[in-house]
Amino acid sequence: MATINELTVKAFNKELAEMLDAFATKHGLKKGAQRIVYARDGSTMKMTVEFGDKATTGEVNPKFFKNTARFGWQAGLATSMIGTEITVGRLGKVKFVGMSSPKFAIVETTDKRLFKYDPLVLATLLKAA
Repeated sequence: MATINELTVKAFNKELAEMLDAFATKHGLKKGAQRIVYARDGSTMKMTVEFGDKATTGEVNPKFFKNTARFGWQAGLATSMIGTEITVGRLGKVKFVGMSSPKFAIVETTDKRLFKYDPLVLATLLKAA
């Protein structure tokens, strides 16, 4: 029996990620971020992962898609805008990938890094594009 600690949780998370990726592929799903939280005393751990139907969300993180559908109207963003590429000042060419919360839009740079961006400013830039 493995003790639940930082090292074993990292190993579990890696193995679970591989299994969940295979599961998502088999069922036509897109896997979102995976997270494991554990008790420091080694007694319990909890894993959360969110899946989205590729027919609806495409290759977008399901959480970003869901939050764009839920909060995007407040800034003038819609799920149909996801995937649109624009150029912004210091980041250069970016792609809108959704919203993480009502306060932050997420953009992806050409080297696949994610950045938080002001949703009102991004909505204005996307509408102008």
